[in-house]
Amino acid sequence: MEKKEKYNQFESERQAKENLRKYPNESERSLIEKTDGNFNKKFSDNSHNNHNYQEDSLDRIQTDLQGIRTVPVSGALRNRKEKSRWGNGNRRAAKKQISGFSKFLIIYCSAALVLISVFLIVFRQYIAAYENTRDEHIIKNRLSEITASEIDDMTAAFPLCKYENSELIADRLNSAVKSGTFSCLKASADDNGVVRTYSVFSDGIRLAEVTVENIGEKASFGFEKSEITSISLGSTNSVGSGDSGSSGDFGGRKNVRLIFPKKSEVWINGFRADGERFLSEIVYPLASIYEKNSSELPNMSVCEVSGFVIEPFVEASLDGTALKAVRKTSEDFDEYIFDFPDSETYSMIITAPEEASVCVGGIELTERELKESGIPYDSYVDNAFNRAAGELPTNHRYRIEGLLTIPECSVLLDGDIIPCSESNILSGEIYYTYSRSAEQLFHAEIHVPDGTAVFVNGIELGTELLKSSDYIYDEISDFSDLVETPLTEQLYVVDGLYKRPVVEIKRDDGRTEVLNETDKGVYKIENMPDDTLKDLNSAVVEDFITKYVEYTAAGYTDAGSKSKFGAMLDCVMEKTQAYEILYSTRNSFVQNLPCDILSLDINTYDYRKWGDNCFSCTADFTAELRNFSYKTDQITGWKLYFTEKNDKWYLVKLNFE
Repeated sequence: MEKKEKYNQFESERQAKENLRKYPNESERSLIEKTDGNFNKKFSDNSHNNHNYQEDSLDRIQTDLQGIRTVPVSGALRNRKEKSRWGNGNRRAAKKQISGFSKFLIIYCSAALVLISVFLIVFRQYIAAYENTRDEHIIKNRLSEITASEIDDMTAAFPLCKYENSELIADRLNSAVKSGTFSCLKASADDNGVVRTYSVFSDGIRLAEVTVENIGEKASFGFEKSEITSISLGSTNSVGSGDSGSSGDFGGRKNVRLIFPKKSEVWINGFRADGERFLSEIVYPLASIYEKNSSELPNMSVCEVSGFVIEPFVEASLDGTALKAVRKTSEDFDEYIFDFPDSETYSMIITAPEEASVCVGGIELTERELKESGIPYDSYVDNAFNRAAGELPTNHRYRIEGLLTIPECSVLLDGDIIPCSESNILSGEIYYTYSRSAEQLFHAEIHVPDGTAVFVNGIELGTELLKSSDYIYDEISDFSDLVETPLTEQLYVVDGLYKRPVVEIKRDDGRTEVLNETDKGVYKIENMPDDTLKDLNSAVVEDFITKYVEYTAAGYTDAGSKSKFGAMLDCVMEKTQAYEILYSTRNSFVQNLPCDILSLDINTYDYRKWGDNCFSCTADFTAELRNFSYKTDQITGWKLYFTEKNDKWYLVKLNFE
């Protein structure tokens, strides 16, 4: 029995290894492992009945497998072998395809590289041939090789000025071609383009004029070969290429005028300009617009030098500081104006209220000079009305640079001059601060009828700001002594405002109304018209106007008796403004010749009551007159004021609109 158990154990291990080799799939292997368990069990139970247990076990394995699975193991093995066979075939086919494509790709890339290499070689040769035949390349090569002896040949008949020599000119030309600013501009060409002339520049300076001509030969790739036939330095100084000589025309030399501060040192082409002709001094020509009219501008020295082949390099310094030059070109001179160094100039910084107009040297400053906004005041009047305005007052700051003098500065606000409250000079910077005085702040003078509620910036005014509760209206203040119980109003005054206030009133019916500024800082409610006064007083007004027209129409016929003039004056109270005006102008409005009154149209309106015995109205009239011709006498917007005395109405004041 012990031997059989060892054998069974050995057989189970062998069978498990065989299943692992044949069935790598986990599901199939688990199925076989289950049948192995049944095989071992049945083999153990029947071993004593059958000595040929191996054959019996194999038969029982097949019987048990048929009971456990519906698919035979042999079928599963056959399917796996078929799949494996087809899979191996596909992999072999894929290997064959990849190998063929790789060979093709290698051949294709190799051919492309060869073609690209050939193209690049040809293209490089093409570019080289093009560059070598290009006019600018030819000019560069020629000027880079020009020598001082060639310059001597060109200028032999016309000696150079003492600030210019052949070595310097040759070096200028040799180095110019290496400059990044070197350029050739085509100046002219013949009809066929065979002969071409170029102006040569470097650093903005015209160095020469070069003529290039085709020689009738072809270079690589069919490009035309060309050569330089002449070179003209500066203007008309010519030298040929090869055997041709200079043109002999040397009349195009340059003249230079130098303007520089006194005591400056000046160099021309590296030579110090000593002993030259210095002209009379001129006023500093680079002054800013803010100091053009200043009498304090300095005078400048002037030096002129003539006969340069090529425009020279000029330099100047003052007390060891290099000066910057401004170049101006004219028909006669190339002018260089050397400015003063920054250490000799001023900057002006102005701080002023944002609402103010700032002028420097008579020029009003704009956003161009404005450098900073919204700068708070150093101090301000802190009251409820300014706080209620929403924003605290701010300043603008302006800056002007490069001033040689200190021009006059003025600051205006609403026509008033704002004084300078602080000034200081620090390291060439001039600081000005302009601040409004207490008298220059905004104020509100508010006229309203008695009992009217007044608001400034939303704050109701109290009695502490009430200046007068019986203020007589301005319209009748000059004759209020003639008025019984004159109409009065309340007067409020609010001072110390940085901005124009918002003034509102509240009517008896609760309506809120915004008052507009009628004069500088004045807000008022006009005395309201009363239409009932027209029915009561229109006859008085029409009577005065009728007598006025009769007097003016009478002309010289009324000069002796003055009956019509006297009748008109009977409607006017003596020693009043109306009486003085009408009497002093008695001959100014009359007709030259007497006229007949054909018609008189009178319209009166806008009646207002100013007291128990005073009213005003506005009148328009048109009088059609005739003497030897037809005439029209017309007045519109005539403001008339009347008062009653001893039961009679008199005119006391009149205004012509």
